[in-house]
Amino acid sequence: MVRLFWLDAHGQTIAWQRLTSVSMRIELETALKGLATEIINSLTQTMAKFTIEWSKTYIRTGVFEIEADNESAAELLGHELLGDQVGSYQYLALQDIIEVCPIN
Repeated sequence: MVRLFWLDAHGQTIAWQRLTSVSMRIELETALKGLATEIINSLTQTMAKFTIEWSKTYIRTGVFEIEADNESAAELLGHELLGDQVGSYQYLALQDIIEVCPIN
């Protein structure tokens, strides 16, 4: 069991159960909320902040046919048409890059 005590105007302790005045109870509740907020803020302030820069790698693969005069022309045309291709989509988790940067 937790017992809360409050000091009256004369420095005398008053048990929570004996606080008869509504204003005294509101004052105590406000003080406790303020204390809780200060504790939470101090915990937050002691933690360092960081930015995370990230890069995820995906690979799309597929096959399509084109007509061209020679292999070099086929490669150039293939690069031009590559953006329109859907193909198979795979995520390469082992190639993820995470860079941590402290915030001062």
